[in-house]
Amino acid sequence: FVSLFTTITWLLYYELDLIVLAKLAPPEVVALYSTAFTLLSFSRNFFSIVYTSFTTRYNHYYGLGQLDTLKSFFIKNIVVLFPIVFFPVIIFVIAGTPFVMSWAGPDYGLSALYAKILIGGSFLAAFSYPSNQYLLSTNRTKELYIASALLPVVFWIGVSVSYIAFGVLAFAIFKSLSQILSACYNFYAACKCQYIRLITLLCDLIRQYFFPVVLVALLSCIMVKDLDSFKGFESVMKNLLILGSIYILSLLS
Repeated sequence: FVSLFTTITWLLYYELDLIVLAKLAPPEVVALYSTAFTLLSFSRNFFSIVYTSFTTRYNHYYGLGQLDTLKSFFIKNIVVLFPIVFFPVIIFVIAGTPFVMSWAGPDYGLSALYAKILIGGSFLAAFSYPSNQYLLSTNRTKELYIASALLPVVFWIGVSVSYIAFGVLAFAIFKSLSQILSACYNFYAACKCQYIRLITLLCDLIRQYFFPVVLVALLSCIMVKDLDSFKGFESVMKNLLILGSIYILSLLS
């Protein structure tokens, strides 16, 4: 039943907005949001590729009753993979506008804004994915229900209240906000179940990644002026090369 509930809430959160938006907004506005939504899908696929292979390991340790090993693996998963999933989000939020325009065209400047907000909701992916895998493997049904319900509830209440004031932007803002809130709860619940001190773990992450995060932010701010905003294959490739170089340099720092 947990899987069914999670699937329903995910459909309400992730699949229904384009249908509703098509009823509320003109086609050109829907096209702008749809382009940003496509980029969000790309980012989700990337995160899934990074984390999917670890699901069996969580199940393995829990099945053997090796809870201390499971706890260590959970922490290591967060710490080691943090830069791999966090840095691309920073890079895109800071320097993503020229890339979107080189890919979709100069008329899609608003798509870049929507995409930045939507992908910005993945800032806590390094915490939410391992936490969700832990909760699933250990059958924490109550926590899974709450985390799953937060997504559509926060999203649709927020959109209902703010659409008149913000228009399509409300969809992007509350899709991002609901994801962040759900990620916070996932992480809190997983740490609480394992008696992990949140402050200690977060301080370790800050101590280890503060300067690399600053570096990736500075490089993104500096290099954004060298990105092309003209639509075309060459511009897209150039932008990918520059953004990819920032990513690699940050990982090596």
